[in-house]
Amino acid sequence: QKIDDLFFEFLNVKFFNTNTIACKREVFESLNFREGFPIGEDTDLWARILFYKKGVFSDIPFAKYNLEHKIRVPGRHPFYDITLAELDLSEEIKDKLYSRYKRYCFLQRCALREVSLCNLILRFDFKAALYYMIGVRNYGAFWVISRWLKK
Repeated sequence: QKIDDLFFEFLNVKFFNTNTIACKREVFESLNFREGFPIGEDTDLWARILFYKKGVFSDIPFAKYNLEHKIRVPGRHPFYDITLAELDLSEEIKDKLYSRYKRYCFLQRCALREVSLCNLILRFDFKAALYYMIGVRNYGAFWVISRWLKK
């Protein structure tokens, strides 16, 4: 099925993995994986492909992926400093995407209990408090449940 804004769908859900994408060789060779990213080379590549080229989505399963979601709070993901800066997006969209990323990092820090309980109480942030309560051990299960509830 065609999704008009597959690029934004990718950024919102990131519903595919590198082993489930097929593209023409010339598209892949024209954009290539960038070397030197500490993390996120695949996110960078697929976002650029979806931004500059047309894409089609199929809900036919191409692979089975065993996801063991681990908490890893990066400093700044290169996608936000390099890839987004290069794409012709409005500043409003870039700010919105970066705000979502900061929120994601904050929730991970809550699960690691690197945020003070006082800070959470003052924020009146139910989801952050829940992440704090479940902690690292149950983070994977909570992540799966929250993804399921979004659907």
